[in-house]
Amino acid sequence: MDQPAPKLHIAVGKDETVEALDDLRQKVERGEVHCFAVRVFKPDGTWEDIAAGGSAEEQEQALADLRAAYHQAN
Repeated sequence: MDQPAPKLHIAVGKDETVEALDDLRQKVERGEVHCFAVRVFKPDGTWEDIAAGGSAEEQEQALADLRAAYHQAN
């Protein structure tokens, strides 16, 4: 069975970012999400990809999906 394409949500600005992170936190608390990856953009223009939850393999896959989604979007 094919996996769905990675979902990419981009939050812009402080309020939207806090709202997106709160939504993610609620999904984790409800058990809807157990592993995720986010790209954090820093004020100096660099970024860091971060994965949390799940196994090491699931984190690697989440990071690969995140990077593929960014690549596809650009």
